[in-house]
Amino acid sequence: MFAAAAPVTSLLQHLSAGTCLTDLPPDALLHIAKCGSRSERELGSMLVVFCSVHQALRLMLAEHMSRVRADHADELLRDAFALMKAPHAQEERAQSITSLNLAQSFGGPRPSMALARAIRVCGSLTSIDLSRNKLTSFGRDLSGLQSVASAIAESSLLTRLDLSVNRLGAEGSRIIADCISKSSSLIELNLYLNFLGPAGALAISDGVASSKSIRELDLSANKMGPWGAKAIADGIARSGLVCLDLSDNNLTNNGKDVTGIRAIAAALAISPSLEELNLAGNSIGPSGAEALAAGMAVSQKLSWIDLSHNVLCGVDAIGRGTHIVEGINALAEALGGRDTITHLDVRNNALDDMARQTLRDLASSRQTFALHMYP
Repeated sequence: MFAAAAPVTSLLQHLSAGTCLTDLPPDALLHIAKCGSRSERELGSMLVVFCSVHQALRLMLAEHMSRVRADHADELLRDAFALMKAPHAQEERAQSITSLNLAQSFGGPRPSMALARAIRVCGSLTSIDLSRNKLTSFGRDLSGLQSVASAIAESSLLTRLDLSVNRLGAEGSRIIADCISKSSSLIELNLYLNFLGPAGALAISDGVASSKSIRELDLSANKMGPWGAKAIADGIARSGLVCLDLSDNNLTNNGKDVTGIRAIAAALAISPSLEELNLAGNSIGPSGAEALAAGMAVSQKLSWIDLSHNVLCGVDAIGRGTHIVEGINALAEALGGRDTITHLDVRNNALDDMARQTLRDLASSRQTFALHMYP
């Protein structure tokens, strides 16, 4: 670890005019962003060097780093120096890169605009992680996000994109929705914790419905509410989605409005492709459970559903409410007639003994069925 300190300092001076160790990711990309007169090929080469150093520093700054990880960090740094001295090797590496992990690497739109130019050079990219990067400056500037989205939409090989925790908001979601609809290759998209709200849910739903490729979508923790649930339900019915995460979105407005859950249940009944659905943490009560059971009973593809951290029996986590068995009974009846549904998670639902026994009886009657009831 200590042997690598001198090369790190030297490389930092080369990339970002002497920034300190912990500031490398944002400052290094800012340095790239300032190179506006450089060709896209040169920017792509600089990005390759940056990524090599970034990976090394992540290893070096990790707590309790082992000797093996320290050796790997040294190897990454030596590789970065070799690339700096060989422009042709940089170009070849840029063309061969298939994955970029730039999570929590920079802040604001300016570096991301430079990144968009470099993405076009790395023609073999299949996966990009841009999570936790303040791509919109807390919603104040969408120019960087627009540039990145345009570059991604043009890619014919990119299959996975992680934009979680970037405060995209409703306006940012419209940009991403347009990207989704234009991309011919994007399969997996993570938009966890982006403050999309109901309006953002509507935009993403339209984008997904227009997409020919998207199959896995994470929209968890986006404050969608019942109205957003209705919007997403429309997308479920019109898209080829296979896996969808809607957990922690307050889809029932704290149990007061089940119209969104009913819309999702209706979409389950007609979706031609949805296999996995996560509805954990949405205050779904007995009436919502009954609605979902009706949709599950006739779903074409559903095999996996997570209903944990809800109020399926009418009692919340601190014991408030009255136990009601109709929701659990409806779920058990629906699952009893659907051998295709093989996974049910109902942990943290304050199930009483009667509800647990009903579900145990269901599990014992099925040869391949995974039931999760306990934390």
